[in-house]
Order: sequence, then structure tokens, then C-alpha cells
Amino acid sequence: MDSLPLKAGPEASPVALVPEWATRPGASPSEADAAFGAGAALAVLDGIVRSQPEWSGVWQARLALAAAQETLTFFRRQQSAEALRDALLLTPPQGDPGPDGHVLRAWQALSERRAAIATPLLRDLAADFGIRFDGILLDIPALLDDLEQAAGSPLHSAAVLLETIARDRPDAEPLGLWLADWMIARRLRWPRPLPLIMTQRSGPPFRTAGGRGRCKPAEPGYRAALCAAVALAAADACRRAAELSRRAAQLQDVSRKVRTKGAAKVIRLLLERDAVLATAPGTGLSRWAAGRLFERLESLGAVRELSGRNSFRIYGL
Repeated sequence: MDSLPLKAGPEASPVALVPEWATRPGASPSEADAAFGAGAALAVLDGIVRSQPEWSGVWQARLALAAAQETLTFFRRQQSAEALRDALLLTPPQGDPGPDGHVLRAWQALSERRAAIATPLLRDLAADFGIRFDGILLDIPALLDDLEQAAGSPLHSAAVLLETIARDRPDAEPLGLWLADWMIARRLRWPRPLPLIMTQRSGPPFRTAGGRGRCKPAEPGYRAALCAAVALAAADACRRAAELSRRAAQLQDVSRKVRTKGAAKVIRLLLERDAVLATAPGTGLSRWAAGRLFERLESLGAVRELSGRNSFRIYGL
């Protein structure tokens, strides 16, 4: 089936990267030094977030996937990116994706949340993370409102939030980090929040001397560690953005060679989502036409097959 050629997108615009010095505050940095690096990193990331590139959807989704994997590590449940994708993509729309799928769904929801946080949402998030919704968690909406109005930097607000939750509910750390990312975005007036801090939870910033322990909220050095983690997370997000910008430009360039009816909808999905089923549901393409389209895009270097299977295949940038 033929249609009008898809409009070719522009070449990838250069995406700024965080300078290396911002992510290397040195051994045992002071809170001020770490905060300076985090501020520099967030300033670079801020430019990308505000530009709202056409591939921002897949970018946010890939960050959510990384955060979900780290969350499962917190819960002592290791899971691959492929298995997490399957948990959502191979589950019917009204079906239960299982505990791991719920965790991924929670992180995907972060980038959709621009409004204030209310109790019903918190209850749903707690359920997705598999934690009890009681105690200090009931007071979170009021605390968030106070922190949003308070003086101080976004990172200070995030630290206060995490320390408050950790005092009574250390098991709710994933929810706390979700809310901390939301708070940072809210204070910076970003159009959409990004999953950031959780992606660095097991990283160097939070490791104690010798690397055998982990610095926890309210402990000495935690706020400096939090700032260092934000700097690393922002740098990683910028690197991912640069790579996805190049891949999106390649996809748009290849789209000129594709004449399958309905291809434009598939291209849009690939720019908006982490992954798309080979059957391309919701695009109006038959299973055969969708499969042929993805094979064509893959042969032209525009997409990758992400599952490693010969059936129930999944594609993405």
C-alpha cells in the first residue's frame, strides 16, 4: 500500500552535555561543592527539558525503565529491561502487569504528572510500589505544599522530603525518590518531571567510604551525596538525549523511503514510547503490514528489535 511520502525531519540538533567537572566533586565533597556541580548539571538538562523535542516521550520512557530496574534492585528483585517491557506490552489493556510491571507503570506516570500531588495519587503509587499507605505518607500532600512554598533550592526541598519519609518509613524510599524528582521539576518549573535520582541509587555518590555501605537520609554526608547523584543523573539523561536525538533524526530521514500507509502513526509511536509491539496496535495496520514496516525500518537502521525473539517482537529507537 502506498501513500504520500512522510515529511522528513531535520537533522539532529546538537544536544548539550554536562561538563565532566560537574560530576566529579572529588572525594568526600562538601555539600556546597556537590550542590554547585548539581546546579551546573541541572542547568544543562533544563535546556533540553524546556525545548520539548519530538523524541521527549521515548527519552522519558527510557529513564523510567532505568528507574524501574533500580527500584526492583531495592526490593531485591532483579529484572531485565526486556522482561519489564514484556510485563506491560504483552499484558492486555485492562490486565494486571504483575508487581514488576506496576513498578514500571509508576515511573512512567511521573512524566505525566504536572499538577499537585493529592492523596488518591499517592495511594495508587504506594500500591504500584507494593508498600503500605499509612503513617507519614498520609501527611505527604501537606509537606509537599509547604516545601513548594518554602525558601531554599529545589535540592534542599528534595532532601527534606526524603529525610522526613525515611525517619518513619525507610521501606517507602522508592516513593520518596519519585516525589523528590517531582519536587525538583516543580521547583524548576519544568513542563514535565524526569526520573532521575533513583537511577543513581546504587551508584558511587551514595556509597560510604570503602564502598561497603550506603549513605542514608539524615546521615552525615547524605545531602552532598544527593547533590552528587543528581549531577550524575542529569549527565546521564543528557547523554541519553543526545543519542536519542541522533536516532530520531535517522528515523525521520528513513521515513522518506517508506511508503506504507499508516507509517506516520508508527513513526510517531516510536518517538513517543520506549517500545512498540510489532503488530503496531492502534495504528490501523494489519499484522502483516506492521511486521513488514518494522522489518523495513530495521533494515534501514532506523529501529532495533528489543526482545531478541522471533515471535512477539518489540521495536524501538
